[in-house]
Amino acid sequence: MKVFGIGLSKTGTSSLASALELLGYNVKDCLGVAQYSKGDISSINKDALLQYDALTDTPIPSFYQELDKEYPAAKFILTIRDMDSWLKSCKKQFNQKSADLQSEAQHALFFDLYGTTVFDEDKFKQGYLNFTNEVKAYFKDRPDDLLVLNVINGEGWEKLCPFLDKPTPIIPFPKSNVTRIRWLNIHELAQSTRNNALKLHELSTNLTVNSSTNLNKIKQMLCSFIGLDSHKRIGKYTAKAQQNITQKLLSLDANIPVITNTQNDTPLETRAAWNHFWLISCSEGSAQLENDAVGYTINLALIEDGLPYLGIIYIPETDTLYYAATDKGAFKVQGNNSPIRLESPLANNLTNDTNTQKISSTQSIGSLLCQAAENNAASHFAIESSKEWQTAAVQAILKTLGLTLIDDTSNAELKYNKQHWVNAPTSITMP
Repeated sequence: MKVFGIGLSKTGTSSLASALELLGYNVKDCLGVAQYSKGDISSINKDALLQYDALTDTPIPSFYQELDKEYPAAKFILTIRDMDSWLKSCKKQFNQKSADLQSEAQHALFFDLYGTTVFDEDKFKQGYLNFTNEVKAYFKDRPDDLLVLNVINGEGWEKLCPFLDKPTPIIPFPKSNVTRIRWLNIHELAQSTRNNALKLHELSTNLTVNSSTNLNKIKQMLCSFIGLDSHKRIGKYTAKAQQNITQKLLSLDANIPVITNTQNDTPLETRAAWNHFWLISCSEGSAQLENDAVGYTINLALIEDGLPYLGIIYIPETDTLYYAATDKGAFKVQGNNSPIRLESPLANNLTNDTNTQKISSTQSIGSLLCQAAENNAASHFAIESSKEWQTAAVQAILKTLGLTLIDDTSNAELKYNKQHWVNAPTSITMP
């Protein structure tokens, strides 16, 4: 059975394609068009129609009637989107620069849909309304053949699976602007984070080997070697690691913003519209160098709707990775060894007399809490002050293990994207 996604571009077609792939279909998203003649199904690559059992996005919507006649048993899915949101997305995508790169066939197809080859709000709005109304009218007496789906507003498996007579997956429905991130290989991303920090790891190893030496002597040796004190050298490598990791994340999806502990001045009114963003810090706990300890970490987290979805913590001192994603589990990697899945801590008999361990903002909050959870430490932990990039990654990891980082002022799970990136006093109990 063929499945055709006939929603216009920017209505969640990539999310639909990912969902269909998860359901077992061989999917092609946005086939493109090399030639175009209105109403002529030969405008669609014939080999692609034979090879794939599900196709979405351009040029499929323009030929839904012809495809219906060619494949009478096919299912059609019309993805829709709130008009204002759709127009904003189209304005960014279909500008003059984009139009200049399009072929004559693409220009002709666009003109038939919208009456223009470059974004025009009124024409795009009318084109959208005309198209969706025509599709609904065409299938009005065949409800079993057409599904109208608004994935941007949260519709997903509960409508798609019954329509296609498929079992519902246990994993979340792919979200629109983070599809590639949600389905990336988290193990590869974690290792990429480690690899991009190898220079930092080399430096931390040097300092650890000489840990019995007075810190001032270590600093003097470093000064004689590169003309910088240890903090400046660490700053040099953490900045480079941060730059490399940021570039990696933007290569995965340039539409997802990256916030770091050194670049975080985006106004709240802009950030308020973000559903997803990355939080990075490459020097957490580095202040401990003053106490003859290394202990700093590289933290990376993906925030989704105000909560951490994915977290990675790399500890250069011991070459240790902790990482997790909400629907993939939590893992630890030591050096070049294979990942080990972390298990939820066993329940212990905590009492009100159990001591509360206080963690300061100068410590590596992530590594301390990961190690406590791994070692099944029965304790209360209190963090008086912290920034969001200090807690997001470890919160994602702990949440996967069934543990919750609590905002003490609201007694609810700690949330992100606040005014000045400052967390309220926070606590967590290891059972």
